[in-house]
Amino acid sequence: MRFADRQTVAQASHKVQFSSAKDHNQLADNEFWRQQASLIDWQQLPQSTVSQVQDSPRQRWFEDGTTNLCHNAVDRHLAQRGAHTAIIQLDARGQERRLSYAELHVEISAMSETLRQLGVTTGDRVLIYLPMIAEAHIAMLACARIGAIHVVVFAGLPAPALAERLRGSSPKLVISASAGLEHGKFVSYRPVLRAALGLNQQPITPILMVDRDIDVGYHPPLADETDYAAARKRLLGKLSVCVWISAAATSHLLYTSGTSGEPKGILRDTGGYAVALLTTLRDIYGITGSDEIIFTTADVGWVVGHSYGVYAPLLAGMTTLIVEGGPLHGGSDYWWQLVARYGVTRMLTSPGAMRLLRQFGKQGISADSASLRGIYLAGEANDPLTADWLSETLRIPVAEHYWQTETGWPILAGSHNLLRSVLGRQVLVVQRHSGEVCALGEPGVIVVQDSLAPGGMQSLWQNDAGHDQLYWQHQQGQWRYLTLDWGVTDLQGRVSVLGRADDVINVGGQRLSTCEIENIVLLDSRVLETAVVPVAHPLLGQLPLLYVVIATRGDKNADKHLKRQLCNQIVAALGRSARPRRVIILDSLPRTRSGKVVRRALAA
Repeated sequence: MRFADRQTVAQASHKVQFSSAKDHNQLADNEFWRQQASLIDWQQLPQSTVSQVQDSPRQRWFEDGTTNLCHNAVDRHLAQRGAHTAIIQLDARGQERRLSYAELHVEISAMSETLRQLGVTTGDRVLIYLPMIAEAHIAMLACARIGAIHVVVFAGLPAPALAERLRGSSPKLVISASAGLEHGKFVSYRPVLRAALGLNQQPITPILMVDRDIDVGYHPPLADETDYAAARKRLLGKLSVCVWISAAATSHLLYTSGTSGEPKGILRDTGGYAVALLTTLRDIYGITGSDEIIFTTADVGWVVGHSYGVYAPLLAGMTTLIVEGGPLHGGSDYWWQLVARYGVTRMLTSPGAMRLLRQFGKQGISADSASLRGIYLAGEANDPLTADWLSETLRIPVAEHYWQTETGWPILAGSHNLLRSVLGRQVLVVQRHSGEVCALGEPGVIVVQDSLAPGGMQSLWQNDAGHDQLYWQHQQGQWRYLTLDWGVTDLQGRVSVLGRADDVINVGGQRLSTCEIENIVLLDSRVLETAVVPVAHPLLGQLPLLYVVIATRGDKNADKHLKRQLCNQIVAALGRSARPRRVIILDSLPRTRSGKVVRRALAA
């Protein structure tokens, strides 16, 4: 059944139940989600909606139902949409590959049978270290097909970080590729894998290697390495049956980026995740048909790539575009040329990527982007100038979403950093220690009351106690999920995200949010990017240090004038305590592989 045919579930009651935060009612929420369960196929229909793990905030959604993510993403579309394009892949060499749902089904069967022959069974972990190629999606779905737990790691992550994730997840198998794109050139992944496996000092882990036929010099095969091309050739055309598992069973383990501390292994379920993604496509993204082509620029190693680059489009019978290479890989208009070439209708990307493209102005958008119906920004705070530039240049809605790896999908949506809670998640801004709701305009910690709803994190890998203690507090007689981000609310109940709770500068006892200072600086049209970090001061404890990337570099006097003006703008908005100790102009800011600014490097 097409996604458009499934969207008639309780539309009217939904609008009433979630019209505002004060209408929030846990029983009504559960009834709403019970109805949304009909959006997916079940082998055994669930009779329960949600159950609470005793004396903890952990919840189990639809746990007495049995289903399969791969069946819902691929098999159920075969009868009516088998010939429809599921995946378009464009690699860094410009080579295009298209897979229909029927062809994708054949590829997944071959991969899942390969996994079975290599000893992978239901519940085993499989670590996936692949670039943005179709095999990354195929490997994820093959794991889902047999009930294995996939652990996708951003390809190109250095050996120590990869070793940490190998050690943490203890995978039965690693799936990797012979080469991938790093800083504009192809490199071999074998040396990184060899070093990471050596750091673990554990028994040899089998490797399933996807040979990309790219010359990166000779690197000898790893111990216990299987050539996927040969295995695929033997098994292509063999049908692999789906394993039906509990909806509450873990589908994947995904590590946080580590920008806010030690990377944490986030567990996600199966049935609740599928139900949530289809519901959010309709009720947050406004997507009701299956004629959409979605371009999610995030790597599959990050949550946006998981949720809306792989599973959501395929669950809804749509087409997902996979692109290897960043926004400037083929020139300043590369992504816009892809939008025009493939008729992309929805684009999910980051504010940082759009700020980078904004440097080239309207001339950077030379392609016809008339097919685009919406652009969605997430992953970091947006700035009004970039949002306005996008909407005015492309003439389409630009939505800002706030969410985390842990939440699985957005919890706030809006524009210009004025965001409202979505789909019944009751979002509050509270005082960090007392738990009292903050007054209007008073900064506090953003929390979610009661539940993360279906699709939120189940727990931390092998650490239920850590999950309960790190992320949740029992306040005011209710469980609250702590985002550990600062925010403020306005008269209309909208939330503005100020940044991480630990991204705070203490100037003589006054606490200043780094994001608050950055937002003031980004109002200046000459500034393209900015970052604020604390530096030590002998009397005041700390002072802000401001880094900026500007559109046009001037002479020494012009730069001095700009720095002075930026300092005056900050003082006028936030007071003298916020005046930066120094303003430093850079050509670019250091970023993580997920696109987030590395403030630790700037502070050092």
